[in-house]
Amino acid sequence: MAVYQIRKYFHCGWSIAVSPDFEYEYVGRGETLRIHDATREVSLSSTLLKGPPGLPFRAQEVLDRFPPPELKGRRFTYQGEGLVGVASWVECYDDSDGAQYVLYSLMISEALSKFARCTIVCTQQDQRPWALAVWQSILLEDSPFPKPD
Repeated sequence: MAVYQIRKYFHCGWSIAVSPDFEYEYVGRGETLRIHDATREVSLSSTLLKGPPGLPFRAQEVLDRFPPPELKGRRFTYQGEGLVGVASWVECYDDSDGAQYVLYSLMISEALSKFARCTIVCTQQDQRPWALAVWQSILLEDSPFPKPD
C-alpha cells in the first residue's frame, strides 16, 4: 500500500492539502494563497457571501451559476464535511506554454456564508484525478499556527 505525505496549508479559515514538496506564498495583498511545484499551481482565496437584504444566502444559487460560460468544461460536484462544491475541468492554450489543464472550482459553507475559490493549473491532462483530490481536500478550519509573514 502506498503512503502519501501531505501538508495542509491554511488561508482565511480554509485548509487545503498537497504534497510537502510544494512551495507557497501569499499574493496580491495577502488575499490569495499560491502553492506550486515545477508543473502544477494551486491558488486559494476566500469570500464572505450575503443574500439579498432580509433573505438568507443560498449556496445553490451560486452553484447553479458556476462556472461562467468562458470556463465551462467537464463539471464535477462535491458534498461533504458541511460543504458543497462545484468544479469545471478545462483545457486551455497559451501561445508560449501550449496546453494547460485548469480546474476552476468553488467550495461553499452555506451555514457560515463563506466560499473558497480554488484554481488548479496542471501541465498534463492525466493530472485531473490529482487536481480533483486537492480540490476535495478543502475544509473550513482555522490554522493551528500563526500566519507566516
